[in-house]
Amino acid sequence: MTPRIWKVAGADRERALHLVEKFDIDPFVAYILVERGLTDDVQVSEFLSDDVRLMNPFLLSGMEAAVQLIEQAADNGEKICIYGDFDCDGATATALLYSYLDTIGADVFFYIPQREGEGYGMHADAIERIAERGAKLLITVDNGIACVDEVAVAKSLGMQVIITDHHQIPPQLPQADAVIDPHLQSDLEFTDFSGAGVAFKLVCALHGSADEILEAYGDLAAIGTIGDIVPLLGENRALVKAGLQMLNRSPRPGVQALRSVIGDQARSYSAGDVAFRIVPRINAAGRLGSADAAGKLLISEDYAEALEMAAILDQENARRRALDTQITQEIEELLVREPARLRRRVLVFSGASYHPGVIGIAAAHICERYAKPCIVFAVGENGEAHGSCRSVEGFNIYEALSACASLLTQFGGHPMAAGLSLPSDRIDAFAQAINAYADSLDAMPVPVLHIDCKLAVQYANLALAQSLETLQPFGAGNEEAVFGLYNFEITGLRPLGENGQHVRIEAVKKGVRMQAALFGVPADRFAYVVGDKIDLAVKISVNLYKGRQYVSLRAADVRLHGADTARYFEEKDVYERAERGLVPGDLTPPRDAFVLVYSFLKKHPALHLRADDLYFRLQGKISYSALMYCISAFCDCKLIRMEPYICLLSHSGKADLMATPTVQALKRRASHDKIRTADV
Repeated sequence: MTPRIWKVAGADRERALHLVEKFDIDPFVAYILVERGLTDDVQVSEFLSDDVRLMNPFLLSGMEAAVQLIEQAADNGEKICIYGDFDCDGATATALLYSYLDTIGADVFFYIPQREGEGYGMHADAIERIAERGAKLLITVDNGIACVDEVAVAKSLGMQVIITDHHQIPPQLPQADAVIDPHLQSDLEFTDFSGAGVAFKLVCALHGSADEILEAYGDLAAIGTIGDIVPLLGENRALVKAGLQMLNRSPRPGVQALRSVIGDQARSYSAGDVAFRIVPRINAAGRLGSADAAGKLLISEDYAEALEMAAILDQENARRRALDTQITQEIEELLVREPARLRRRVLVFSGASYHPGVIGIAAAHICERYAKPCIVFAVGENGEAHGSCRSVEGFNIYEALSACASLLTQFGGHPMAAGLSLPSDRIDAFAQAINAYADSLDAMPVPVLHIDCKLAVQYANLALAQSLETLQPFGAGNEEAVFGLYNFEITGLRPLGENGQHVRIEAVKKGVRMQAALFGVPADRFAYVVGDKIDLAVKISVNLYKGRQYVSLRAADVRLHGADTARYFEEKDVYERAERGLVPGDLTPPRDAFVLVYSFLKKHPALHLRADDLYFRLQGKISYSALMYCISAFCDCKLIRMEPYICLLSHSGKADLMATPTVQALKRRASHDKIRTADV
């Protein structure tokens, strides 16, 4: 697990007590609401309410003109084309608007561009084909706000154009007949809609009744909103709550078919279930093939037909996962062979076999694993490389790309994620340039885990888990609460899952016992053993088993009790800068450091430790740099092997650590630095 700095939030306890008395809610729920900025009685009332309060859609500029154009086209029998996007948000927005227009008798069809070959947004070639099909009105969903030239092409071909989008406003707007984007206005109460959310507002305006549209299309709006990871606050929260009710009560054939192939139709879906079960399958169509399949599934009214398409999407998702695993494993193996790559502030990888529809997911996994910005390129046969970036909070990847713009064919995105392309022979130069930009910064941001509050384990009970349900739905902007449990002694470790891919931690503090599940870490690869004192960051929820409710604790993070992660990041940065030649001086570990590390490894051969895990075991006794150079020297002497866990090897005789390539390189570096300093 990647170490993170735990930051425990604080809140006004008196204000929280007021909310407890005012709304008769659990004290921990009240504390979390206040800590997250919901202090006003009206805000809290709306947050907790199941009533849906939706903004008048005509408050969006361009809405009135858009409604008039659509009604006119429908009344005159003119062909209308909806120009969508290949991700989940774009597919649901397309299906939502298409289904409504089809219901009112409009002559409508939709077009979704291919991720591979076309990419995001409008394209002149596609617009020409749409015009050839006789379209007189072109409506974009989830794209178009930056498509100045493409809108001009559509206008020149005799089409009227309506833009509906939710992305940030560019310096120049397209000359469309109507432009709807919440970010065009500063006077709106809420602006963070998804593309499906904006399409939903358009349909509400066309119909004249939000309640009926919510009942008919709330599930599509909810899936798109969850899929685009926009904040689940304000109107988005209301849309998702209502949409989940529809999805669980009477899902449309396409959604019902998806749930059937997943195999959990009886389950009551939460926002998290939608995010991890439905959204990836809708996205898979656009990632690996044609997003038309997702659009057709969502508009299907025939369950048998929908079931066939859902099975195809499920297969595509399985293929997507396999490709993602393949890319991620190749990168992990590369890092084992070339660990120096990990010393860089920005990680850059490329491969001719990497599928361009999956590189973004792989970049996200590597970014999360190593807490560093990551860029993965898929190299095409034409010599052009297409890349996908994922960043960490605090490092603006868009600004970093801007600093390297002279090397790029094109790029775009936002602070946390972006896309780019460049000739493949420039990848190495680009990697150097973006790391030079990162090195020019004083420090890189470090990963932080936000703890809502510390908790005595006796309060981690079913009553609290049930009370926390009032904070649902969870998602971006309204994350599941995290509680800190401190200074527990491990009493047992049990494998979980069919293949033992998870671990159940059993621990005790002052006679009070608890259990927590840690997912994604097998028991035989867990860095801690019985007897260790640990801190746990946990999420608390209700688990339904055989008709009964139980409290479930899921570990979001585990660390040795007393671990100083801030010190870890400071020392690790020194080491990585030294490896990049930015820290002068002699960093050769003293002999007692070698003795300390090797003695610990011999004494604890059963521990499954990565280098960072070993650091925390020895923190305060050895610096991060000294530890890493000790490990490297031991590898030189074949005393240990990194798999990537440290494996102690059998060895006879004495090892001359001072003669190892690692130590000799450190001595040469120190000597060179001394000469360079003397010359200055």
